Amino acid sequence: MLDKTIIDLRKKGYSYAELSKISGETKKVIYRIVKGVLFSEKGMLRRQKELTGITKNIKPQQLKISPQKTRIIAHLMFDGTIFKLKYHRVMRYINSSRELISQFIQDVLEVYGLKPSAFEVLEGKTDKVFKVTFYSKEMYEDLLRYSNSYSTSKEETSIPELIFKESRDIKLEFLRAFWEDEGSISAVGRIMADLKSERVIKQIMKLHEEFSLSFKLISYKKDDQCFYKIYLSKSQENLEKFYDLNLFGKSVITHGINAKRRKVDVLKEHIEKLKNHANQLISRRP
Repeated sequence: MLDKTIIDLRKKGYSYAELSKISGETKKVIYRIVKGVLFSEKGMLRRQKELTGITKNIKPQQLKISPQKTRIIAHLMFDGTIFKLKYHRVMRYINSSRELISQFIQDVLEVYGLKPSAFEVLEGKTDKVFKVTFYSKEMYEDLLRYSNSYSTSKEETSIPELIFKESRDIKLEFLRAFWEDEGSISAVGRIMADLKSERVIKQIMKLHEEFSLSFKLISYKKDDQCFYKIYLSKSQENLEKFYDLNLFGKSVITHGINAKRRKVDVLKEHIEKLKNHANQLISRRP
């Protein structure tokens, strides 16, 4: 049997013993062929049905959160999701930045001791999109200790109050994850982000105030749904403060003339333009 066929069957949830029986190869050979291959979502469902009652333990957890857990909570709230299926609990994060996906995988490994249950590379409008999924009842239940909902389209969703009681570093990690996932920068240097949740966007405003960042909030309707947009002031001082806080982090631009570029690189260019313009004005003074 071709290696590709064995790999495809492994993705569909077939065990080493099943693959050995089907192919006629030893389990040792099967393991070598499929080493590092992750189950697809359907494959994981198949395995879960066969392994009902088996739970993979996570590391012991404390209510106090680390920077790593803060990033996990924030990314699941913005570009991620958590939900129930019949046989298991799902945590998923989707992003076009490979660096952010890699960081998320490492954070989950450090905090919970879990490796991805599935990993997919999808074709986006301008570049690849990465989707990583974890299946764990214990991780799911731990996350619900911080917020009973992670969907910003639901009224009851809110940023955990614990975040606002934590250190400046924890608040900054959460705010950075928000801008990495939801933020954008236009071709003329306008920084903005949109959310459906009025409650969450107002909490985000509070975090901006704590870091003395100037902003403007507006609301608008799209397809009969209300959205909220936060704009950052385009002053040089405000943009430099945003840059120094590294709020665009590891994120990349997904569309437009700057597609595939790092947001922070585009921001840096606009700051340099503002500096050059200011210097020109000074040089023209009599």
